[in-house]
Amino acid sequence: LGLVFFVIRFPIMLVFRHFTQHRGVVHSLLGALTFGVMATVLSHWTLNLTEATAWLMGSFTMLGFVIHLVLDELFAVNLVNEKMKRTFGTALKLVSIQHIGRTAVMFLALVVSFWFTPSMNIPWGDMRNFAVNTFYGIEDGTIKAEVENKLEPMKDLVETAKVKAEEGKAWVDRNKGLLRPPAVAAKEE
Repeated sequence: LGLVFFVIRFPIMLVFRHFTQHRGVVHSLLGALTFGVMATVLSHWTLNLTEATAWLMGSFTMLGFVIHLVLDELFAVNLVNEKMKRTFGTALKLVSIQHIGRTAVMFLALVVSFWFTPSMNIPWGDMRNFAVNTFYGIEDGTIKAEVENKLEPMKDLVETAKVKAEEGKAWVDRNKGLLRPPAVAAKEE
C-alpha cells in the first residue's frame, strides 16, 4: 500500500503535472466524459466486472467529475461581496480552447477508450429484474419466489416489532400518571 502511494505521488504525479495545467483540458466536460469512459473500460477489462457494473462505474465516475466541476464554478461566485472571483468561468467548460492540441489528445483518448468499451446490450428495459439478478444473483423466472424467500425472516421480525410496539403503547397508556413530571401532574389536578 505504501508502494502504491509513492508510485502515484512521485512518478505518475510528475508526469501528470508536466502535461496538464490546473483547470486546463482535464478540467472540462470532455475530461469528465473521457475519464468516465476510461473508468468503464478499466473496470471491465482489469477488474473483470460485468458490462452493466462497468458502465455504472463509468457513469458514477463521470457524475462525480461533473459535480466537482459544478461546485468549483459555484464557489467562484462570492455572494458575500456580491462579485465574481477571478476563476469564474474556468471550472465548467466543454473543452479547453486555449490548449487546442491537448484538447485534441484528450478527444483522441476518448475515441480510443470508446473502442474498448464493453457491450451496451444490458437489459435496461426490465430494470427491476436486472437489479435483482445483479445484486442477488437470481436467475430469470424465479425472481419473485427467491426474493420472497429471502424476505421471509424479515416478516417475522416486523411482526415481532409490531407486537412489541403495541405492548409499549399499552404500557404507556396504563402508566400515564407515572410518566408526567410532578409539576405537570400538580397543574392538571
